Amino acid sequence: MSFHLNGKSPEANFPTAILERGINYLFQGRVDGLSFDGDTTWTATVHGSMRYSIRIQQLDNNVVRADCNCPYADNAPCKHIAAVMMAIAEEDHAGVKEQSAGEENGSGSKKDDFTVLLESATKKELIGYIKKAAERNSTIEDQLSGMIKAGTGGLGKPGYRKIVKKALAPVRRKGMMYGSEARRYLVPVYELLGQAEKMKQSGSTRDLLDICQVIMEEMVPALQFIDDSNADVGDSLRWATGLLFEIAERPLKKNRAPFFKWCLKSLDDKRYKGWDFEEDFLAMAVSLAQTDTQVEKIRSFMDEKVHSLEKSPDDWSSRYHLQKTLMQKDRLLRKTGDDAGADALLERYHYLTGVYERRIETAWERGEVSRVKQLAEAAIEKFEKQAPGLRKTWSEWLLKVAEKQGSPDEMLTRALGLLAEDPTMARYGKIKTLVAEDEWKVYLQEKVLPALRLGYLGRRLLPEIFALEEMWQELLAELKRGPNIYDLEQYQHHFSDRGEFPAVEDIFEIYESVIWEALAKRADRKNYRNVCRMLKKAIAFGAVGQTEKLIREIRDRYSNRPSLLEELQNYGF
Repeated sequence: MSFHLNGKSPEANFPTAILERGINYLFQGRVDGLSFDGDTTWTATVHGSMRYSIRIQQLDNNVVRADCNCPYADNAPCKHIAAVMMAIAEEDHAGVKEQSAGEENGSGSKKDDFTVLLESATKKELIGYIKKAAERNSTIEDQLSGMIKAGTGGLGKPGYRKIVKKALAPVRRKGMMYGSEARRYLVPVYELLGQAEKMKQSGSTRDLLDICQVIMEEMVPALQFIDDSNADVGDSLRWATGLLFEIAERPLKKNRAPFFKWCLKSLDDKRYKGWDFEEDFLAMAVSLAQTDTQVEKIRSFMDEKVHSLEKSPDDWSSRYHLQKTLMQKDRLLRKTGDDAGADALLERYHYLTGVYERRIETAWERGEVSRVKQLAEAAIEKFEKQAPGLRKTWSEWLLKVAEKQGSPDEMLTRALGLLAEDPTMARYGKIKTLVAEDEWKVYLQEKVLPALRLGYLGRRLLPEIFALEEMWQELLAELKRGPNIYDLEQYQHHFSDRGEFPAVEDIFEIYESVIWEALAKRADRKNYRNVCRMLKKAIAFGAVGQTEKLIREIRDRYSNRPSLLEELQNYGF
C-alpha cells in the first residue's frame, strides 16, 4: 500500500505508538541496506517478524510516497516505514548521494577499502594487530577464541550464551527494569539476531540454530525481570522463532535430528510454561519429524495434551490450546498420509471455529467448491452468536467461491459486504475492478461510500479514497468534519497553491480549529510546543498573513499564560 506522507517532518506521519516502535526498530539495527538511487527514491529492508521491503519516493519538497509490503500497511503507515523515514532523516543526504554516485562510478566503499587493507597485510602483521585489539577489548578475544574452537565460523552455543548472559546481567542485578531502560542492554541480542539473519542467507544452519535456541532459552526467563511493555524482549523472541520456523521447513540433513530433539525437549521445559511457545515448538517438531519413532513421539505428546485439555471444555484458554494442538495433529496425520484420520479428527471437533475453518480449507484444497459454500453458509448461522467477529472469515470464503464459479453479481455483492464489515483499501480496490468504468462514479456514490460510512474504520478510509478519486470538495469537507493534525498533514498538499485544488484559506481554518482546541484542552509546555510547531507548519503551507493574525489573537486571549508566551518567543513568534 502506498501513502503520501510529510517528508520534511517524518515524525508527524505516525501515531505515537507506531513512531516509537519504528524508532525502536532503527535503534535495534533492523533497518538494512538503506540506499538512494541518486534521483528521488530510497529503498531499505526492515527485519521484523519477516523481511519487509520499504520504498520512499520524493514527490516534491515536502511530500513523499511510502510503500511497505507488511499486512499493517494495508490500512495505515506502519512501524517499518517509520523506521526507514527516521533512518533517512538521520542520514547526511548529500553524503549518501555522493557515495551512491561513487559506487556507480566504481570508486568503491569504505568496506572495500578495509578489505584491501586486510589483504595487503602479512600474516605476522595481522596476528600483531589482533593481539593489540584483544588487549584493549576482552570481548574480541572471547569471540575469536570461540570461533576458532567451534571451527564453523561461529561461537557455538557456549559463546552465544555468554554474550546474551552478559547483556542481561546488569538488568537481572537490578531485579526489575522497564523495557525502555533495559533496551540499551539488549543491543547485543539484536546484533546476534542480525548475524543469524545473514547466516540464513549463507546457509550456516548450525550457527543460526545455536543463536536462536540460546536466545529462546535465555530471553524467555528475562521476561520475569523486564517489564516488556515496549515489546523489546518479545520482538527478539518473535524474530528468533520466525527464523527457527524457516529452518524447520527446509530440507535439512545434518541438523534435522538435533533440531527435532531440541524441540521435543523444549516442550517439557519449565521455563516456557505459561507462554505460547509450546505451540511453536510443536509446529516445528511436526515439520521436522521424519522417522516412525519421531512421529510417534509427537503423536503421543499431542494425544496426552488433547486428553488433558478436554477436561476443561468451558475454559476459553483450554479451548484455545486444544484447537492449536488439533491443528498440528491434523498436519501430522496428513503428512504421514492418514487423510481419513485427519478428516475424522476435524469432524469430531467441528464445534471449534479454527477446526471448522480447517474443514473448509481442506475442501477448498480438494476442489470441492460446493462443499466450501455449504460449510461457509452454515458457519455464518452456526457461529453468529458465539463468534460474530468471524463473520468476515466465512464471507471471504463465499467471495472466493463466487470468484471460482465466475459469478460477477455475487462477487460484487460479497465484496461490498466485506468492505462494510472489514474496510481496507485492498477491498476497495477489489470492488473497483468489478464495476464497469462508465458505471463506477454512480456505484461509488450509491453503494461504496454509504457502506464505508457504516463504521469508524470505514470512515477513516474516506480521505484516502477521496484523494484517490480526486474528489477534492469531498476531501476538504471530510478534513473539516473531524479536524486532526494527522489527516491535515497527510492531505494538505492537494490544496496548496501548487496542488490539484488550491484552497489555502480552507486549510488554514482547519489549522486554526485544531490549534484553538489544543490550547483549550491543555495548559502545559509540551502542548505549547506542539502548538508552535503547528503554527510553523501553517506558515510553511503558505498561510503567512493568517497565521500572524492568529498568533496575535493567541497572545491577547492567553496573556495570562507566561509559559505559552515564552514558547511563542522561543519559536520566533
